[in-house]
Amino acid sequence: MGAGGWTIFWKITFPHIKWALLYGVVLCTARAMGEFGAVSVLSGHLRGKTNTLPLHVEILFNEFQYVPAFAVSSLLVIMAVIILVVRSLIEYKGKKEADMYVELKNINKTYGSYQASRNVNFGIEKGKLIGLLGPSGSGKTTILRMMQSGTPDSGEVIIDGKVVNDVPASQRGIGFVFQNYALFRYMTVYDNVAFGLKVQKADKKKIDARVRELIKLVGLEGLEKRYPSQLSGGQRQRVAFARALAPNPQVLLLDEPLQPLMQNPSGTAKLVKRDDRKAGNYQYFRYS
Repeated sequence: MGAGGWTIFWKITFPHIKWALLYGVVLCTARAMGEFGAVSVLSGHLRGKTNTLPLHVEILFNEFQYVPAFAVSSLLVIMAVIILVVRSLIEYKGKKEADMYVELKNINKTYGSYQASRNVNFGIEKGKLIGLLGPSGSGKTTILRMMQSGTPDSGEVIIDGKVVNDVPASQRGIGFVFQNYALFRYMTVYDNVAFGLKVQKADKKKIDARVRELIKLVGLEGLEKRYPSQLSGGQRQRVAFARALAPNPQVLLLDEPLQPLMQNPSGTAKLVKRDDRKAGNYQYFRYS
C-alpha cells in the first residue's frame, strides 16, 4: 500500500517478534559474558583481543593480582544480576501481553465525515473490570460496538488471540447490555432471554433451564409472557441483563446499564456477582 521497508518492519514485523528478539539479545549477552572454555581452547586469551571476563579473572588470578581479579569478578556478578532482572522484566511483559483476552489495535471508525474513533489502542486482561470514561459523543459506544460486532475502518479487534474483524457477533463470545435496552419488541421476556441460546442452537431443555434461572435471578418471575411494551424501564433493563448473561459470555460489555436500575443498585451488583460465581470467569467492561 505504499509503505516503506522500515515502516513495514516497525509496524508489522517487529510487534510480532519483539519479545523473541529481546529475549535472544539477553541470552546472547549472558552467553558472551560467561563464555570461558570455548574461547580458551579455540583462540586463547590474548589481553584486550580474545579474552572474556571469566578468562580475564583467570589471568589476573594466575598472576596473583587478587584485588583486580576480585573487582572484575564483582563487575561480572553485577552484570549478571542486571541481565537476570532484564530477562525477568521481558518475561513478565510478554506474559502480560499474552494474558490479554481483548485487544484493540489502531482502531479507526468514521461515520460520513465524523470520526468516532481515532487510533484507539488498549487491552483487557482476563478477569479484569475495566471502565471507559469520556464526555458524551467521544466514541465510547462506538468502541464497545467494535468489540461486540462491528468492523472498524482500519485496525484490528483481537479476542483470545484471534483477529475477529470479520467474525459475526454470535461467535465472538461477548455479551452486550445496551443503553437503550435493544429488546425485540415482538418477543416475550422469555424469548428475549433465550435468543442468544437459540442462535447457538443449544438444547431446548438447557435453554429452558437457563432462561428460567436468569428470570428468577433478575426478579421477573411471573412476567415471562409479557412483551417489552408491558414492562417498566427498570424491568426492561433487567431483561437486557439476563439476555446478555444467558450464553455465558467471556466478556460482558455494559453501556451505561444502571441508569434505570438506580432505585436498587445493590440488587444489580448482586445479580452480576451471583451469576459470575456460577457461570465462570467473566471480563466486565463498562463505562459511565
